[in-house]
Amino acid sequence: MRMTWLLIALLLLGIARADDYEEEETLHLPRDLSRLELTPRQREAIGTILARNMEQLHRLHEERERLQKRLRTLFLRDSFDRRAFEEALLESKRKAVAIEGELFARIHALLTPEQRRRFVRHMKEWESE
Repeated sequence: MRMTWLLIALLLLGIARADDYEEEETLHLPRDLSRLELTPRQREAIGTILARNMEQLHRLHEERERLQKRLRTLFLRDSFDRRAFEEALLESKRKAVAIEGELFARIHALLTPEQRRRFVRHMKEWESE
């Protein structure tokens, strides 16, 4: 999940910045993603994908806040229901993995095979950070 947040932050930073002085507005992606040589259509599509992903992550964050309250309630009971505790945690993790899977599936569908190879090289760099 840490890698997803890093990817989202890097992509959003790049999408948010555009040159005012160029005749045609260009998107400046972070160094890792600018090496992908995205087309204008790809950059726009990735922006849309990231916006949707951020909405999903925001909803997940809200759900996790409710989950924390539920976990505290479970823990404070006289009898600890380990199964309910684990199931609640697993459901939250499943949702996070599904969101991450959707993000990568959509980005994968946009990229050419060469862009995917470049993307994977940078994913490895992020994992080591």
